[in-house]
Amino acid sequence: MRPGGVQIDIANLLLIGAVTYGSHRSSHQTELAFPVISVYALSANTCHITPWKRQYMRSGKGDLLRAALERQNTSGLVPYGEMHFDQGFICKYYGRHPSTFTWRDELELSLEIGRGLIKPFWYGSIFTTPEGDKVDTPAKVETMIVRGGLDMQGVPAAEAHEMRLAIQACQRAGVIAVAQLGGTLCYAWRTTGFERFMTALYTERPFAELILERTVERQRRCAETLADLGFEAVMFSDDIAGNMGLFISPRLFRELIIPGYRRILEPLIQAGTRIIFHSDGIITPILDDLIACGIAAYHSIEYGLNDLRTIIAHYGDRLSLWGNVNCDVIHAGPVEEIPHLVQECLEAAAGFPGYVMSTDNSIFEDIPVEHFRLYHQALARYGVAVEPL
Repeated sequence: MRPGGVQIDIANLLLIGAVTYGSHRSSHQTELAFPVISVYALSANTCHITPWKRQYMRSGKGDLLRAALERQNTSGLVPYGEMHFDQGFICKYYGRHPSTFTWRDELELSLEIGRGLIKPFWYGSIFTTPEGDKVDTPAKVETMIVRGGLDMQGVPAAEAHEMRLAIQACQRAGVIAVAQLGGTLCYAWRTTGFERFMTALYTERPFAELILERTVERQRRCAETLADLGFEAVMFSDDIAGNMGLFISPRLFRELIIPGYRRILEPLIQAGTRIIFHSDGIITPILDDLIACGIAAYHSIEYGLNDLRTIIAHYGDRLSLWGNVNCDVIHAGPVEEIPHLVQECLEAAAGFPGYVMSTDNSIFEDIPVEHFRLYHQALARYGVAVEPL
């Protein structure tokens, strides 16, 4: 519990991560009267209730993100949409043991700092043999399983239930529940090994295509579940490039990867889900192809490799753009550069109604909490729509 929090023992009370003012009614219609509260514990005998400010009655941060996703944010406020916080960082921030982490911890953090989303759910199909080895020969394909023992059919029912609870909580709290869905290229080479897959593309094409086919099959099933659950947005992630550009040629990418993307994303796009594509590196040679697949946004516009002004000029009429703050500096310093990096992005995106403030990767576990606080202070100082810490 954070300093100043209030601990209440309530037997079997079901609280759904809601933020309210004045009172909260449980599933048993028991009324709790507190001045302003943020509830984040669920289905537990001990519920921690942390007082926050009046604006947490219902966060408007999700509305800002929605407007930016549609490239219609004319509020004059830049939304904060940090796409990923490592579970380890969140637990470190609150001084909690990693084994206790749930999506409720992430919702609590988002409400505290003024982030307009949570993204605790991730599905990417990395396959292994039953023994845990790389699937590096055609003979191993028929026995391969999803790493970690996840069902080849898609999202397990118990996890889908948790997602429903998270979506409901986010709707009450006024933020967006986002799921992360893996793509195909990076997951294929993580299944076989990078060199093995890249070589197979040219020397054993049927083997490479079979790995891609199986990856698409499972990701499509996961996408169908996410669409049925009603996620507003999905981060579709595939690290397809590095500092020198795409890992495979644009021609090969269009031939082998784009059709799979279309199949995976189809149920989500039909459901009206907004697709936020993530990759590190330089992806501009195939960004038009990704737009044709139906993506609504591009994250993370890696700093030093992509010029934000240029990306906005070329793609801002078709894409919401997220990121470009150098997370390496937030991690390792010099911390004096952090305000400059924030200001640089805001100046580059000035007047663009589709920009969302974020790092160019994530807030990962090794980032010192104090460095994150300095980053957050810079966001507040330069007018990003965050909550003061």
